[in-house]
Amino acid sequence: MAKKSNRREKKISLAEAISTENIVSCLEKLDEISKPRNFNQAIELYINLRDIDLKKPENRINMTVKVRNPITDKPSICIFADGEVALNAKKLNIPCITSEELGKLAGDKRKAKKLARQYEFFYAIPQLMPVIGRSLGAILGPRGKMPTVLTPAMKLDKIAEDSMRTVRIRVRKSPMVHCKVGHEKMDKKSIAENIIDIINSVKDALPQGVRNIKSIFIKKTMGPAVQVY
Repeated sequence: MAKKSNRREKKISLAEAISTENIVSCLEKLDEISKPRNFNQAIELYINLRDIDLKKPENRINMTVKVRNPITDKPSICIFADGEVALNAKKLNIPCITSEELGKLAGDKRKAKKLARQYEFFYAIPQLMPVIGRSLGAILGPRGKMPTVLTPAMKLDKIAEDSMRTVRIRVRKSPMVHCKVGHEKMDKKSIAENIIDIINSVKDALPQGVRNIKSIFIKKTMGPAVQVY
């Protein structure tokens, strides 16, 4: 018996593919073919690109996209700060690394790499940026995770809230976008809206727009993929 394919048999336009109705249908199919797991799986988006020369720096993508709905239940941010900013971060239960802790971290590459994997976004007070550049630049830089400078006008609670709706998109060596767009406990319309926001942002960042998009798939953390486009 032939194995059932989760690929589309008929090619449709990108506009049709990224309609809320079509994406919700794909998410429902994803539920049908995925085995239940004992944890809340992430919903992941894969956008395969074509006809794009990534050797040219101008064709690479390094951006963040703010989607309509929270992707995670808690912020994935870490603050480098001292004084009042550090106190405020701790009051809000936001992970904070002081200058003293930063000094110890600089000499431990293993812990530094673990930190880079653990958080998606980093922020720092201006005074610590030179130290971070010297001690963690080689680890955070290549990952596109160098801290954003905190200004007095920036509120930590708002930063934390926004981070849950922010997706980092990077295309450097491989012609593919891979990112989380939600989790399986979210309602499907919210996930679909996030997917649409990301696809449109990627399309607008590509040299030839939709012509550079080869195919689009969604999948859960563990399990097969469903083709959207």
